[in-house]
Amino acid sequence: MPISTLMAGNLPVAGLAPAQIPAPPAGALESWLLSAAVVLSLLALGRKALSRPGPEAGAWNGPEEFRALRAAVESELGELRERLDARLLPLAEQLRKTKDELLEAGERRRAAVDLRLGALEAGLARLDERTRDSGRNESLRSSSPPGASRS
Repeated sequence: MPISTLMAGNLPVAGLAPAQIPAPPAGALESWLLSAAVVLSLLALGRKALSRPGPEAGAWNGPEEFRALRAAVESELGELRERLDARLLPLAEQLRKTKDELLEAGERRRAAVDLRLGALEAGLARLDERTRDSGRNESLRSSSPPGASRS
């Protein structure tokens, strides 16, 4: 609405007669109806896809039934837990024993290896001492005069 009309005080009347409303151009009404139908169908489809399904008629009786169902499920889970514990407890004990046996065997092997390494080090030290003495004796023998007897 132009500003000159508002300033002059010529405001449109809210209750216009249907004869005073201008006719829409040809095809405009159909395009608006088609657009509205598409938007409404998309909204309905989205509502159907995103809404949670409600309970079936008669399938839900109230909180008492829920409490009874929960108690039944909890008791079944408790029984299942006890059966699993009864089966797994001997297995866990056997695993613990096997682990202890393996650790003890490893400790025995380590001790045996330590003894063998100690013996090997002692033998190597004796051999080293012999070769050092032998090397010195050889150098002394080679430095003796040619006429001296070797023993």
